[in-house]
Amino acid sequence: MKKIYKKKCRRKGLKAIITGGLGKCGPYLYAGIKGEKRSIGGSIGGSIGTKGGQVYASTHNKKVRLGMIYNLNTKSITPKVKIKKKRKKKAN
Repeated sequence: MKKIYKKKCRRKGLKAIITGGLGKCGPYLYAGIKGEKRSIGGSIGGSIGTKGGQVYASTHNKKVRLGMIYNLNTKSITPKVKIKKKRKKKAN
């Protein structure tokens, strides 16, 4: 994936990004906003490329990340769940 354009902006706990480039399936454009707090955060974004358009939304806390992807061409929703597991520390 080769990024041609990338612009980031940060303001009071919010991050915004606009990026475009050449991906595996052709050119794409992505824009998104991410809210950051220490315990809870969320993000929304959208992308348009040669494979179609998608809209993303997710929220997370310290243990679980919940997200959804809406495909604009097929009008289908794909849920995503990721559970963060604690790793055991190695003893020296």
